[in-house]
Amino acid sequence: MMKTKRVLRGRSDEDILDLPVMKDEDKIAALRVMNSMTFATFCDEDSKLVFALLSIRMMAVMCRYGHSTWSPLILASYGGLEAALGNPNVSRRYLALFDEMVKRYPSTRTEGRGLFMVHSLLSQWCEPYSYGIEGTKRGYILGMECGDFEFALFNSAVYMSLAQFGSMPLSVLENDARIFCQQMQDFKIETMLIVAIPVWQVALNLLGEATDEPWILTGEAMDLDEFEAGLASGTHIIARQSLISLRVDVASQFERFDLLEELYKPYVKGRDQAFRGHSANFGISFMEGLVSYKLYRFTGKRKYRKQARRATKRVQGWRKDGVPDCIPVALCLEAEEMVLRDQRQKCRKVEVLRLYNDAIGHAKEFGIWKWEAIFNERAFHVALQVYKDQSTAEPYLQEALQCLERWEAYAKVEWLENRYGMYLSR
Repeated sequence: MMKTKRVLRGRSDEDILDLPVMKDEDKIAALRVMNSMTFATFCDEDSKLVFALLSIRMMAVMCRYGHSTWSPLILASYGGLEAALGNPNVSRRYLALFDEMVKRYPSTRTEGRGLFMVHSLLSQWCEPYSYGIEGTKRGYILGMECGDFEFALFNSAVYMSLAQFGSMPLSVLENDARIFCQQMQDFKIETMLIVAIPVWQVALNLLGEATDEPWILTGEAMDLDEFEAGLASGTHIIARQSLISLRVDVASQFERFDLLEELYKPYVKGRDQAFRGHSANFGISFMEGLVSYKLYRFTGKRKYRKQARRATKRVQGWRKDGVPDCIPVALCLEAEEMVLRDQRQKCRKVEVLRLYNDAIGHAKEFGIWKWEAIFNERAFHVALQVYKDQSTAEPYLQEALQCLERWEAYAKVEWLENRYGMYLSR
């Protein structure tokens, strides 16, 4: 990494863009092989270091021998790696370089593959999730058009992951997921199918079409026990950790604290290993913090508050680095921490609710219905249970339900109405 940084030191964007065209056929062939290995190692638990080394090596080869059709991919993977290793400010630079290289070396196949890498590792550091949703949609279309079905469906898997954080009704996500999962089966893209299926099942559960126990991911798309047994024998760390993360997310929404305690250790332990630098990391880190605060309040165990503070600090750090989607979640976690510190004196209600309101406002601005609903629900609970202010609490519950109805999370709507219907009578 340091050698490659030395090669790049002092080079402007124009210097990189104006590198000569690579003519050495051996080097082009080497890049082709390394590129295929890069994608093969992207999701594998035992190959994370190999992926990083390949990204660095390809960047060094490009800088020394010039550009090829692989250059957009190289810039995306190297930029994402450098951002993940603690330099997120480079993300916008490499995103702009990727866009320019796509124009200079047009290739439908390379652009489609590059968009997968861009929106898995790079764009989330400087653009909101909505940007990645549109980008992966384009990557899917490009891949299908040129017959690169594998990476078309790689893009679709990232699209499904990001679509949970947008202004997209769950019925649309469920329909897309159904189509993509069928295509993955048809083209035997098992690597992404095992990531996509749980997302599909979550959509079914929240829509209320799957089970009377929506926190259990069993239904039309998958059987949880069979699915977990299949993952246990593999090394696909992203698939394994994605399943755990989705289970935690749904269990949190329905306040299944028994399930949250069961999943908590592998959830926290595997997050950094699986998602460091990945587009899902911010949302998962937020949920880690929120769940930790919830479990601390429920159990009183100090380990949960300690982990909540770690997650809060991590998300706040990303917010300071300018990561757009970390603004609302950092505000929410800050509110959660302030509530705990105010449990005895109960004198900071105005400050706490201002933080929730700011989080709600940013979620609304970004069009993330899921977060808008969560923030409103948390403000409702805090106003009602901590500050005993029913008149202030009730509008938050109403707003949470409206967000959930727009999102079409009907199972959650029913759950909230059954549990807190007495606060909806006015």
